[in-house]
Amino acid sequence: MADSPKEPNISENPLTKNSILGGYFGRLTTIIEAETDSKQAAVWFCQQLGSTSGIGILGVISEMERLCGEIESVLNEFRGRDLGLVKVLTVEHLAVSMKLYVISWGTLGDLLAYLINAVFNLGIADKDVKVQLVLNNSHVQSSQIPQIIRAYKKSSVVKNLQKKRNDLVHRGKIPDADIEQILWERNTIDSRRNSLLQFDPISEEEYRKQSSLLQEKLSVLAREKQDLWRAHHQQTTAMLSVIGGELALKTFESYRKQAT
Repeated sequence: MADSPKEPNISENPLTKNSILGGYFGRLTTIIEAETDSKQAAVWFCQQLGSTSGIGILGVISEMERLCGEIESVLNEFRGRDLGLVKVLTVEHLAVSMKLYVISWGTLGDLLAYLINAVFNLGIADKDVKVQLVLNNSHVQSSQIPQIIRAYKKSSVVKNLQKKRNDLVHRGKIPDADIEQILWERNTIDSRRNSLLQFDPISEEEYRKQSSLLQEKLSVLAREKQDLWRAHHQQTTAMLSVIGGELALKTFESYRKQAT
């Protein structure tokens, strides 16, 4: 019985320092340079880039690159809005920033499914393209892409992200229990000071003291969450870079079939 394929370690690949664009073109460059007639291979690839399918593939890759850049901007917002001399941080700001990250991550997955569909020429209509549907395709299953994604999910520093995304989109839930706790504490302090239902409200001085302590706690939490989710984004771009290399390999299969 043949050994089962080894699941790739995405941290071992030098392309993981780049993006899906870097992974795609980096792998293609290596492949083309290794060909006996590298000039002919390069000419063929340039022709492919100018074709309708090639332009479509580059369009999706460009959208993914743009979205990754937007996610970087969202991550910068985790610790508050920069107003020049100061940063203004509220628990709502941190919650909204994290929500934007999770939604953008989901969109990135959708774009990856479109890209795989295009490169493998699966013929699935755009309206029907889903990540799992694409990954279950027999042609995609014969590649390393499913294993790469499994390795990514297994090593992810943020767990159950798909569930967090679904809870956010369909139920409006904040995708982090720690932020939910801070929000509850802030609302409790506000209620103890301002609610007409409080028979024994706290003093203004105590209110300011508790609010200040909570703000310090929020600042620490925002820094921790920024570090965590930035690490997750780095894992994501690393995974996309390796998949970009696999898609480049698939792209070049047509040339090799034509050359033989």
